[in-house]
Amino acid sequence: MTDSPVTAKTRRPPPLTRPDDLRQLLDRLEAKIGLIRRGLGGEAIEVLTWLDQTQDLLVDLTAKGGDFTAEMVRHRTILAQFEHKAALFLKEIGGAEALAEARKAANPAADHWWWTIDAIVAKARADRLRRLVRVTALGGSLLVIAFVAYRLFFAPDPATLARLAHQSAANDLALQGDYAGALDEIAQALAYAPDDSELLITQGALHTILEDEEAAQAAFDAARVVEPGEVDFLLIRAQVYAGLQQPEQVLLDAQAAVDLDPESARGYYFMAVASDALGDTSAALTYLELTGELARQAGNIELEALSRIYMSDVLQRSFSPSGGGF
Repeated sequence: MTDSPVTAKTRRPPPLTRPDDLRQLLDRLEAKIGLIRRGLGGEAIEVLTWLDQTQDLLVDLTAKGGDFTAEMVRHRTILAQFEHKAALFLKEIGGAEALAEARKAANPAADHWWWTIDAIVAKARADRLRRLVRVTALGGSLLVIAFVAYRLFFAPDPATLARLAHQSAANDLALQGDYAGALDEIAQALAYAPDDSELLITQGALHTILEDEEAAQAAFDAARVVEPGEVDFLLIRAQVYAGLQQPEQVLLDAQAAVDLDPESARGYYFMAVASDALGDTSAALTYLELTGELARQAGNIELEALSRIYMSDVLQRSFSPSGGGF
């Protein structure tokens, strides 16, 4: 039976034993990791077996009493570079499924963590999505404040209270991943406020997530009647998608808003938070810089300050030991 390409590439060659072999492996790793994102394809999987060999050689040689401090420092630096490019590496080799297949064929040692880089990427992505939710938490907080203010000071009618309750329930269900349940709550909220643009946009976004494009388009069309300004519509939808933890959609809508209005500070801000959630730290910092400058010019002190705080957070994470910006 012929080996599959992945199996063939992940099978370990005979172990290396000499210091020169170790240094040669380190050179090859530095070069190969530097090429990740430049179309290596499945060839990138070689990095994992080279990391295995390097680790094994370091353990063997140091156990024999040699001084390999410089090589150990290079090795740690290479591992940090690899971790920083983990998401790009997964994309190069064909995703988590391709890695799982290679891992099964190679049967690596338990402490060779680079073979579980898919789990590290997944955790980093989840962390970024939680940050994205925190960024949009102001909108949710304002909803709660509005609800309390209505009840304490304005004594709203029962219909308003019911709408707010259904909208809040929809937000909670969506964060739990129950999009169908959230959609049902939004439908009930719309029964009380059929012309609420944010509710209509949320309904469309939920239909999109559930892959009902026809229903999604109908909801978006209805929202555009209520919210005729396209830039405002796109920014509201970006905010909604952010709350639903859909950074790809946030980026698409924010980019479209900026294309229509190049001076939209909010548009660049949403581009920043989406880029951060997707792991593009460099783009996030660029967009936050633009957000701060445009907000300053427009006299939007709150958004300018928020962009500076967020930029500091991104910079701190980018220099943390784990990288934080896959």
